[in-house]
Amino acid sequence: MASTSASGAPTPLNPPGTINSLTTSRPALHAFLSLETLLAVVPHFTAATIDLISGEIGPFTSEIPINIPMYLAMPLRESNHCSIVPPVWLTVEFLSRVVAFEAAEENKLKVRERARV
Repeated sequence: MASTSASGAPTPLNPPGTINSLTTSRPALHAFLSLETLLAVVPHFTAATIDLISGEIGPFTSEIPINIPMYLAMPLRESNHCSIVPPVWLTVEFLSRVVAFEAAEENKLKVRERARV
Protein backbone atom coordinates (compact mmCIF):
# COMPACT_ATOMS: atom_id res chain seq x y z
CA MET A 1 0.00 0.00 0.00
CA ALA A 2 1.42 3.42 -0.96
CA SER A 3 2.04 5.93 1.82
CA THR A 4 0.99 9.57 1.67
CA SER A 5 3.12 12.70 1.89
CA ALA A 6 2.49 15.69 4.16
CA SER A 7 0.35 17.25 1.42
CA GLY A 8 -1.83 14.12 1.30
CA ALA A 9 -0.63 13.09 -2.15
CA PRO A 10 0.33 9.44 -2.50
CA THR A 11 4.05 8.73 -2.60
CA PRO A 12 5.47 5.96 -4.76
CA LEU A 13 6.57 2.72 -3.11
CA ASN A 14 10.01 3.15 -4.67
CA PRO A 15 10.83 6.87 -4.69
CA PRO A 16 13.47 8.08 -7.16
CA GLY A 17 17.00 7.27 -6.03
CA THR A 18 16.05 4.08 -4.17
CA ILE A 19 16.71 0.51 -5.14
CA ASN A 20 13.98 -0.95 -7.32
CA SER A 21 12.10 -3.63 -5.38
CA LEU A 22 12.31 -5.96 -8.41
CA THR A 23 16.12 -5.96 -8.28
CA THR A 24 16.33 -6.91 -4.63
CA SER A 25 16.19 -10.47 -3.33
CA ARG A 26 12.62 -11.36 -2.49
CA PRO A 27 12.15 -15.02 -1.56
CA ALA A 28 8.37 -14.96 -1.93
CA LEU A 29 8.63 -13.51 -5.44
CA HIS A 30 11.25 -16.08 -6.43
CA ALA A 31 9.11 -18.90 -5.03
CA PHE A 32 6.12 -17.65 -7.00
CA LEU A 33 8.08 -17.28 -10.25
CA SER A 34 9.65 -20.73 -9.84
CA LEU A 35 6.19 -22.28 -10.18
CA GLU A 36 6.48 -21.57 -13.93
CA THR A 37 9.54 -23.88 -14.16
CA LEU A 38 8.91 -26.81 -16.47
CA LEU A 39 9.28 -30.26 -14.96
CA ALA A 40 9.33 -33.61 -16.71
CA VAL A 41 6.57 -35.84 -15.39
CA VAL A 42 5.24 -39.28 -16.28
CA PRO A 43 1.44 -39.11 -16.10
CA HIS A 44 -0.54 -42.11 -14.86
CA PHE A 45 -3.59 -41.10 -16.91
CA THR A 46 -4.58 -40.23 -20.46
CA ALA A 47 -6.25 -36.91 -21.30
CA ALA A 48 -6.53 -34.40 -24.11
CA THR A 49 -4.86 -31.01 -23.96
CA ILE A 50 -5.75 -28.64 -21.14
CA ASP A 51 -6.40 -25.00 -22.09
CA LEU A 52 -4.92 -22.61 -19.52
CA ILE A 53 -4.34 -18.86 -19.55
CA SER A 54 -0.64 -19.53 -20.19
CA GLY A 55 -1.48 -21.79 -23.15
CA GLU A 56 -2.27 -25.40 -23.93
CA ILE A 57 -0.68 -28.23 -21.97
CA GLY A 58 -0.78 -31.79 -23.15
CA PRO A 59 -1.95 -34.12 -24.46
CA PHE A 60 -1.32 -36.45 -21.56
CA THR A 61 -0.61 -40.07 -22.46
CA SER A 62 -0.19 -42.61 -19.69
CA GLU A 63 3.47 -43.46 -18.99
CA ILE A 64 4.80 -41.07 -21.70
CA PRO A 65 6.95 -38.23 -20.22
CA ILE A 66 5.79 -34.65 -20.77
CA ASN A 67 7.07 -31.26 -19.59
CA ILE A 68 4.55 -29.26 -17.56
CA PRO A 69 4.80 -26.25 -15.22
CA MET A 70 5.56 -26.94 -11.57
CA TYR A 71 2.22 -25.41 -10.48
CA LEU A 72 0.46 -28.24 -12.33
CA ALA A 73 2.98 -30.99 -11.53
CA MET A 74 2.73 -30.51 -7.75
CA PRO A 75 -1.01 -31.20 -7.35
CA LEU A 76 -0.88 -34.03 -9.90
CA ARG A 77 1.95 -35.64 -7.91
CA GLU A 78 0.15 -35.17 -4.59
CA SER A 79 -2.92 -36.94 -5.99
CA ASN A 80 -0.74 -39.76 -7.43
CA HIS A 81 -1.68 -38.87 -11.01
CA CYS A 82 1.96 -38.52 -12.10
CA SER A 83 5.57 -39.14 -11.12
CA ILE A 84 8.11 -36.33 -11.31
CA VAL A 85 11.27 -37.22 -13.23
CA PRO A 86 14.30 -35.86 -11.32
CA PRO A 87 16.47 -33.47 -13.34
CA VAL A 88 19.89 -34.68 -14.48
CA TRP A 89 21.68 -32.52 -11.91
CA LEU A 90 19.80 -34.28 -9.10
CA THR A 91 21.00 -37.81 -9.87
CA VAL A 92 23.41 -39.64 -7.59
CA GLU A 93 25.93 -40.05 -10.43
CA PHE A 94 26.03 -36.33 -11.27
CA LEU A 95 26.18 -35.21 -7.63
CA SER A 96 28.99 -37.71 -6.95
CA ARG A 97 30.99 -36.17 -9.80
CA VAL A 98 30.36 -32.68 -8.39
CA VAL A 99 31.56 -33.74 -4.94
CA ALA A 100 34.69 -35.33 -6.44
CA PHE A 101 35.39 -32.20 -8.50
CA GLU A 102 34.95 -29.92 -5.48
CA ALA A 103 37.24 -32.12 -3.38
CA ALA A 104 39.92 -31.99 -6.11
CA GLU A 105 39.60 -28.20 -6.34
CA GLU A 106 39.84 -27.91 -2.55
CA ASN A 107 43.03 -30.02 -2.58
CA LYS A 108 44.50 -27.79 -5.31
CA LEU A 109 43.68 -24.74 -3.21
CA LYS A 110 45.40 -26.25 -0.15
CA VAL A 111 48.50 -27.00 -2.22
CA ARG A 112 48.59 -23.39 -3.49
CA GLU A 113 48.19 -22.04 0.06
CA ARG A 114 51.09 -24.22 1.30
CA ALA A 115 53.24 -23.03 -1.60
CA ARG A 116 52.71 -19.40 -0.55
CA VAL A 117 53.91 -20.04 3.01
